[in-house]
Amino acid sequence: MVDYGTNILVNDRQITTVEQHIRVLLAGEKKQGTIPPRWDGQAADQIVAVLTQ
Repeated sequence: MVDYGTNILVNDRQITTVEQHIRVLLAGEKKQGTIPPRWDGQAADQIVAVLTQ
């Protein structure tokens, strides 16, 4: 289960399952996500800093 953010993990590859999730989203229903702990929006800069040390 995805606890943070707004991603949805689909547990199978059945097109009907994916279509059902798409219909829900298009109907305006969306998951109310939360920001993960320690998320500062600086991941790319931090990765580059480590790689260029």
